[in-house]
Amino acid sequence: MNATEIKRNIKRGRPKGSAVKFPGIGEDAKILGVNRVTLFRVLDGHPGFTSLKTLRRRYDELLKNKPREIRDYINANKAW
Repeated sequence: MNATEIKRNIKRGRPKGSAVKFPGIGEDAKILGVNRVTLFRVLDGHPGFTSLKTLRRRYDELLKNKPREIRDYINANKAW
């Protein structure tokens, strides 16, 4: 088996059955004007990102303004 065949057999993406912590985070980050990774780290509580309280507040406000169906889905799958 050569390197090309090995690459073809590697599964890409998220493993089946793994949970999505923050659904729609990419779109929310665009709306807030920040990088998706930065928003994820703030929401997940990574060290060094806990001081961005205004970003967390803006994200919570954004969730309040989303349609009810989306909010219910996010609250049901909330990881924090």
